[in-house]
Amino acid sequence: MLESSAELNLSGDGLSCLIKAALSKKACLRLKASGFSMFPFIRDGDILTIDAFQGRPRLGEVAAALHPVTEKLIIHRIVSKANGSYLLKGDNMFKPDGLFSSQDILGRVIRIEHKQRHLFVGLGPGRSFIAILSSSRLLPSLLLPVYRYARWLRSI
Repeated sequence: MLESSAELNLSGDGLSCLIKAALSKKACLRLKASGFSMFPFIRDGDILTIDAFQGRPRLGEVAAALHPVTEKLIIHRIVSKANGSYLLKGDNMFKPDGLFSSQDILGRVIRIEHKQRHLFVGLGPGRSFIAILSSSRLLPSLLLPVYRYARWLRSI
């Protein structure tokens, strides 16, 4: 039996099976983010808490989904909805991942922990605005000067 603070490293089928099983039982799941596709709202190494959807996924929510072809886990923002399918896209990406059915979407990110601090930026009321900027491909362009300015401030 694993202790509550133990880490379990999974990927591929093992990870997707665990996520499906946990969320089907209405349990929350904590995962470590990897990659930079959701930067700056989710950073590499952040701890994400994923919960099952209560009702339907909404515009702007950060969803955990299995890619219908590769079955790879994707944690990206819902940027639009069409005919019962959802378009997912990383905040730091120029191209969307494609359309996902509601069966492919497993849950939503309800908490982000960065360096042991809880963050809610990108998960609160502004998530719809972020989704609109992201779907119009403006978000990465707008965030780059902010990111450069923040790096400059840290250097002085």
